[in-house]
Amino acid sequence: MFGNGVEINFRSLGLLHAMTSRANMTLRIEVSLPDGTTGFDEYSGFYISPPDQYNFKVDRRINSAGMSRSYLLSDSRGNGDINHQPFSTYDKDGDRSVDNCARNHGGGWWYNDCTYSNLNGQYNTDEFRYFSFQPFRAFKTSTMMLRLSN
Repeated sequence: MFGNGVEINFRSLGLLHAMTSRANMTLRIEVSLPDGTTGFDEYSGFYISPPDQYNFKVDRRINSAGMSRSYLLSDSRGNGDINHQPFSTYDKDGDRSVDNCARNHGGGWWYNDCTYSNLNGQYNTDEFRYFSFQPFRAFKTSTMMLRLSN
């Protein structure tokens, strides 16, 4: 998602914090399967908190195609929901699980008690996931984009 290695991840998270703290941002996530099936979600109020934890935050889903009504990134009640969670890596475990979710699920991400989404998971496995789209299906691609909100 943001480069190679922990150092680059955290530099990029700092840049995301700087960008999202200056204006109201929209997050768009696009995903595809090897068979060509695609989908996207858009969320208002995208924000990454300051460098102490780089918490992920979105307000609500504002647009969607090819997605379910479950496992929204804006949810914050379930064990796998990532809203308001800190970024976690194999060597900076910030999730709520007794296990290290980043180590067990293949990459740094905003884990809770692990997660329903992991766009940094190992490619071509079900760890590379976004449950709102297709639970436990190996994705071909994922893209996270942001823009100024209207």
